[in-house]
Amino acid sequence: MQHLGIQPRSMAKVRAQVLTVFSVVLALVVAAFVVAAIVSQEQAKRAGVERAARKADDMLRLRLDEEAALMRAAIDALTTHPTLRQEMEEGDAQALHQRIAPLFGRLENELGVGHLYVSRPDRSAFVKLEGEGRNGQVVDRLSLFEAAENGAPSYGLDLSALGTLTLRVVVPWRDAQGRLIGFVELGKDVAPLVDTVHRVLDVDLLVLVRKDLLDRDKWEEGERLSGRQGSWDELVSMVAVAQTLQSIPAAVGLRLEDGSHGHEAVIPSDKGRRVYSLATRPLLDVGQRQIGTVVLLRDVTDANREFNRGIVALTLFAAVAAAVGYLRCRVLLADVPEPSSSEETEETIDA
Repeated sequence: MQHLGIQPRSMAKVRAQVLTVFSVVLALVVAAFVVAAIVSQEQAKRAGVERAARKADDMLRLRLDEEAALMRAAIDALTTHPTLRQEMEEGDAQALHQRIAPLFGRLENELGVGHLYVSRPDRSAFVKLEGEGRNGQVVDRLSLFEAAENGAPSYGLDLSALGTLTLRVVVPWRDAQGRLIGFVELGKDVAPLVDTVHRVLDVDLLVLVRKDLLDRDKWEEGERLSGRQGSWDELVSMVAVAQTLQSIPAAVGLRLEDGSHGHEAVIPSDKGRRVYSLATRPLLDVGQRQIGTVVLLRDVTDANREFNRGIVALTLFAAVAAAVGYLRCRVLLADVPEPSSSEETEETIDA
């Protein structure tokens, strides 16, 4: 016959293990909640800047359509004028220039139009009217070629020789019998339209163009003539042709140049360090060629600050709750009686 004695484990050890498990589980739950909140906040910020980018993109397109419609109406008024049409048919460039010069002056003052070109059917220049400092700025008129090929009005974005991003509207000019006698083109700098989007949506925008499409000397000449103070060397592969910030922040430049997936940039300002969420859109010309990038920056400094305060408050609350729960468990476990160490359980086993 053999006797087996089983000694109960110490209750102090049990209490310690229970409290340890409780503490670890609570810490993991709080940590998981904080991580989930941070991930959710990051996703919300990304979604927010994407929504803002879509709104800005839609608004810019709408403004371009509206401006194009106004310029198209001005061209229609010109091409349907019988005297102007007769002078065009007769090839009297001087008379046509004198007659349409006052019209161009009004369009320049009221619509911000930068140039008015009248071309022959073979696309050679017939009459050219340009704003101050814009002589000979257009070299490659993609929108004009499109209109010539399709025989219909066209409009879109194009680059001038001076690096100005221009909205161009081109309309074929026909005589009373429908015979093509030339083309009329109006162009307008899009930078003011970018400023409009900035004011309405309270977001900042950068319109960047690839440097390989520009001549540095001509671009810098265009900056001087327009009164802007852009720097060719701010970015490696692109240059700003329109922007609502005084300069391109270094943090934004790094995100754009190195292809980083980071969607935030810290930018020093007169209000202190500000945090911006970034979103980008391709910049397409009238030929649907990507000539650059549109960058939208949305200030999320205040949202980040409020979120961080919430995380700190949550962590403090969780710490206090954990401390109270820990102490309460200790009290409850302390009330459990300790079993006597002399008690034994005996079992008789037949040998």
